[in-house]
Amino acid sequence: MTGDQVRRKIKERGVTYISVARAIGESSQNFLSLLQSTDVRSGLIERISTALGVPVAYFYDETFSCDSTINALCDSAIKRENELLKQLLAEKDREYSC
Repeated sequence: MTGDQVRRKIKERGVTYISVARAIGESSQNFLSLLQSTDVRSGLIERISTALGVPVAYFYDETFSCDSTINALCDSAIKRENELLKQLLAEKDREYSC
């Protein structure tokens, strides 16, 4: 992944380079020089993704959307919660029917 691609992804999140640099413990000058690379190291991308609060996949998958991923996780959690509630109601019905 190129530095240009990483910069674009950072910009998409609406975060400044300076705030990302601070969050990962780099000077802004050094951080910008690291982003001049045509092949940004995966370790740096991992640190940036942690600072941005996004999974590393955000940088590698052009179709990845934080919103869609969060929605899918929420949908899955809601479905699981509904199943658990149905089980509890079924148990309650069995208890009171005896």
